[in-house]
Amino acid sequence: MSKTDVTNDKLLVAGFLKGNVKAFDTLYEQYSERLYRFAFMLLKNKEDALDIVQETFLRIWHKREDLSEEKSFKSYLFTVSYNITVDLLRKRLNEKKYCETLVKNFSFSLASAENTADFNLLDQQIREMIEALPARRKEIFKLSREKGCSNKEIADCLKISVKTVETQLNLAMKFLRSKLANGSLAAILFFSLFY
Repeated sequence: MSKTDVTNDKLLVAGFLKGNVKAFDTLYEQYSERLYRFAFMLLKNKEDALDIVQETFLRIWHKREDLSEEKSFKSYLFTVSYNITVDLLRKRLNEKKYCETLVKNFSFSLASAENTADFNLLDQQIREMIEALPARRKEIFKLSREKGCSNKEIADCLKISVKTVETQLNLAMKFLRSKLANGSLAAILFFSLFY
């Protein structure tokens, strides 16, 4: 998480706490698509994935008094969405067909992710995985994910082809996902939302 991201989130949360609906809309735009992709990947159902996104942001709206400018919005979003996803999965486990699909496709633990320490630990673990990438691949990944540069901007900056950038990003994502494949639901959610 870059300092710019933290600063932007804090400014948006500050605006949201003062009743600025546009700030909340911006937070929604910034995180909803990643949250949807994660939920769809896990649940294999568009309606359920959309419900996860809507319920997460609805709860954040209703519990906005629990937020403060000092707290990490990402950590709060992570905790809320994790809890909603786990609740839905527990409900679905009672449905035999859905259970069989989960058993076939996923291995996860329902470990607690209700505090900032868990969030920070996952962040540290993923950062260590990123640091283990080959130097050029790591540089390209960081420019893409932390600085928000487009593939073309990265290619121009590093004087390489766009195709090389795409290949290196794909290899980086493949490596990171493989490391998380047998991880907890919390780790997979965290990676989907923030990287």
